[in-house]
Amino acid sequence: MHLDRTTLDMVRHGLQLVRLAMFAGFVFAGMRVIRAPAAARRRSIQQLIVYVLAAQIVIAVAQNEAWPFAMYPLMTTDATSRVSVHHGFFFAVVDEQGREWRVDDLAWSPLFPQAIMGWFDVSWPVATASQRHEVMRFLLARAEWARGHRQRGHSFFGNALVLGSLAAPDTNLWGQAPQSPSRLRALRVYRVSWIPTVLARDGRILDRGLIAEYRE
Repeated sequence: MHLDRTTLDMVRHGLQLVRLAMFAGFVFAGMRVIRAPAAARRRSIQQLIVYVLAAQIVIAVAQNEAWPFAMYPLMTTDATSRVSVHHGFFFAVVDEQGREWRVDDLAWSPLFPQAIMGWFDVSWPVATASQRHEVMRFLLARAEWARGHRQRGHSFFGNALVLGSLAAPDTNLWGQAPQSPSRLRALRVYRVSWIPTVLARDGRILDRGLIAEYRE
């Protein structure tokens, strides 16, 4: 069944109100725990737990996000399939000397690499030329901004600018990528593919094809 634009807008607005109500209910239940007298606190905690579990079930069934409740779709492929071809993206920047470097994992904070990969997977193929140009220009500018921070010895920027080490980005597990000492002039986006069993034997065995390049 196809809905007209007006109906779709009404549904979207309705979902936003539902999300707001779920968030308000979560805050209300949490405040009840904080303000409850000692004799009633246990009951308030139980009610909060029941609310969170019920909300999480609704989200899982509806397959629709409602922060702070999430579907947690961690894997979109069968992780046990070791012979099938897996796909992803690799981002590289090029400095004034023509040297290629891996993009700083925190360069696009508060966005993170997986979110950018998702955009290139879903939106890039249907984006207009001007949209593609603007996205690439923005990502290169942010990468250069991050490089400058690293060069000046700043350990915290992006989300961590306010929270410091408490920001705990997942990228801290990847290891900091070496950064160019000179200005960045280009951004390259590669689509990569690999077979897990083959890659496990030799980390260099993967296919990499350039899908986008932007130069200043």
